[in-house]
Amino acid sequence: MHDIWNIATSLLFALAVALIAYGLVVVASAWLAGPTRPARAIRKFIAPSLRDSPAIAYCVVGGLLLLLVAWGPAPAARNIWWILFFAALLALGVTMLRRETALEFPATTDDAHEAERHTSSTRPPDRARTLHRDARRRRAPLLISDDNDLVGTFQRCYPGLMPATDEQPLAA
Repeated sequence: MHDIWNIATSLLFALAVALIAYGLVVVASAWLAGPTRPARAIRKFIAPSLRDSPAIAYCVVGGLLLLLVAWGPAPAARNIWWILFFAALLALGVTMLRRETALEFPATTDDAHEAERHTSSTRPPDRARTLHRDARRRRAPLLISDDNDLVGTFQRCYPGLMPATDEQPLAA
């Protein structure tokens, strides 16, 4: 009976440690993506690295995942399928953080000149990002009263994404 108790409590301890570790990662990630002033300052600080050399961000997160796998606080950290699942989740999280940071802190002319000096090829600007930034600037007083106004507002904010039609707009 004593051995059963030891096995059960050790499994519960491993599960508790894993839940705390995963919970801390989730809370830290949510805080970093949130609207608080310190989180915004951190995103602003790491924005050039995320924008200009995303491989560094993916390598840092991959290294943290390898440390977690080496530590192995839970049985899931030793199962290849769970490791791949966590790797995919972390890659998705870094990608979403990169997108949010790129929209929140677009490259300035100084950043663009600095990046241009360090790279031999130039990429054309991303059309969707440019449209989104321009639409944010035009969107100050958006008051939408019905579906007809919604279509017109969308066409004004995102020109070229939705072709204008000669048909009558949706009836209310």
